[in-house]
Amino acid sequence: IKMPPTAIPKTMNYKYMILSESDTEKYTEFITRCCAPFEYTLLWKDLLEKHFSFHGFYLVCKDEHNLIQGVLPLFKAQGVGSSRLVSTPYAIYTGPVSEKEDIKLGLINFAQDVAQKENVDYVEIREKFPYTYPSQFSSRSKVFNFSLHLSSNPEDVWKKLPKSSVRWGVKKAEKSGLTWTSGNSQNDVDNFYSLFLQTRKFRGVPAYPYHYFKGIINSFPDTAQSQVRLQLAQSLEVIMSQRLLPSPEHGMVPAAEIMLASDAIRNLIREGKPQMIDNTLATSVTMGMMPLERSLALLIDKGWVEETEAMKYTLHPDELRRLLKLRKFNK
Repeated sequence: IKMPPTAIPKTMNYKYMILSESDTEKYTEFITRCCAPFEYTLLWKDLLEKHFSFHGFYLVCKDEHNLIQGVLPLFKAQGVGSSRLVSTPYAIYTGPVSEKEDIKLGLINFAQDVAQKENVDYVEIREKFPYTYPSQFSSRSKVFNFSLHLSSNPEDVWKKLPKSSVRWGVKKAEKSGLTWTSGNSQNDVDNFYSLFLQTRKFRGVPAYPYHYFKGIINSFPDTAQSQVRLQLAQSLEVIMSQRLLPSPEHGMVPAAEIMLASDAIRNLIREGKPQMIDNTLATSVTMGMMPLERSLALLIDKGWVEETEAMKYTLHPDELRRLLKLRKFNK
């Protein structure tokens, strides 16, 4: 989303500023509570500034009690003949984070102020849901990325891989006796980087610096990960999300997913077993939890959403089919 020079009215009762050293602890607590991805962490900011010469501007919104209510990470990037503020380099979606839409818009407005002071050409907000933005924003919905959602079922992951290019290559590698290892020792990093350089050279694209990967390992050690998991397990209460689906008769209807922080969920987070959360969520419906697949099945059962449309929004199509068959049998 490229922002034209049209100011958005500032929201009231909030203060917008660039993150200061004294507020780093509050910032970390806020993004942990919001379950923001690692690209929002200050460790990631340090990595980008150190190894790619970006300058970070982490924007925050505070309420009258001096508590952080919204954040937006920005980095100044210098291109060929132009400069920009982007949220953030080498990430897919890192838009403003807040529970309130007016705070998100206030952060965007403050980003424009920072852009004018830094004399950049434009601001690029990598936001997953651009419909929350005013009409004066220019949106580009066609985005290419190389991310893949990993679920606990290997078959679901396999089906998401492109058949002709990726699956064929994996099967060929298996038949050739290819093996793989993982680790974070010096030798592991050296072997990885050697293969990484060969791959980038073969594809004709520049490689990232060696110390970038060393920085990732040093900045995100196992001890730091366990500390973040512990903080999240202690502070988490509930996660609610929704996806809007087109309905033939009702315009757009929401499919909701609700996860309560039960003892089982907290234990899985503490123990670093996120792959088991889906199963716990599916077996905890009586506690008030709602898997996305069950919500989609209810919409299909009511006739509000077509089954073919619902399949586009699920990460577990086999589970959705199972629920639909079960509901038909019960009828």
